[in-house]
Amino acid sequence: MLLSTEAFVLKSQKYREADSLLTLYSRQHGKMSAIAKGSRKPKSKMLAGVQPFTHAEFLLYKGKNMYTVSQVEVRHSFYPLREDYYRLAFAAYSVELVMLEALEGQGNSDAFSNFGNTLTLMCREETKIDSLIRAFELKMLTSYGYQPNFISCSLCGSRLSDSMPFFSNSQGGMVCASKDHEAKDLKPVSCQIVKLARFYLQHDLKAAARLTVPEDINKELQQLIEGYIRYHFDYFAPKSLRHLPD
Repeated sequence: MLLSTEAFVLKSQKYREADSLLTLYSRQHGKMSAIAKGSRKPKSKMLAGVQPFTHAEFLLYKGKNMYTVSQVEVRHSFYPLREDYYRLAFAAYSVELVMLEALEGQGNSDAFSNFGNTLTLMCREETKIDSLIRAFELKMLTSYGYQPNFISCSLCGSRLSDSMPFFSNSQGGMVCASKDHEAKDLKPVSCQIVKLARFYLQHDLKAAARLTVPEDINKELQQLIEGYIRYHFDYFAPKSLRHLPD
């Protein structure tokens, strides 16, 4: 059976002498495993289509255990990402975020679009990468059903005031200062962080990519989101950013 699908290459591994094992991410079918036979030969028509991050239209043949790539038509190679180590690292990190909840046979149109838009914006020199990646983290959490609550108290529902609020991973977001609340993992969060997170959730990725954020504010939000992700996805151990300077 032949299947045509739009997909990104999340991973590309060498296999045998000239083949590639691919992890694809399809809008309709979610994560897919495929083999591209002969794709690493210098004159292969599929060579450009099996590179990491590539966005392409794939024609796949379904075998017993995985798909075989019959044809690939590249839509976007995102080549600029490979010329800048900093952007390459964050592009690889975005793949790790996609893999959090990418399931075989289950497409997620919002996650697919957010991933593609993020790679596109990363290729632009004027993009504020730190702002973009914070927004992408929040939007991916939202698309997977784990959007943190920055609007009201997650325990009593009261709207947050400008007084110092708290964030709780276990409660899924902000918690007011009421003495009646007994969450054990309350962490003080500044109003600036709350407003910034709301901005990222309420605006598109293009708006986030234009936003200049002070380094200390970005760092605080980064630590909050990372803690939240690890709480809900305890197996998440990103490797892509380990070698970047703090």
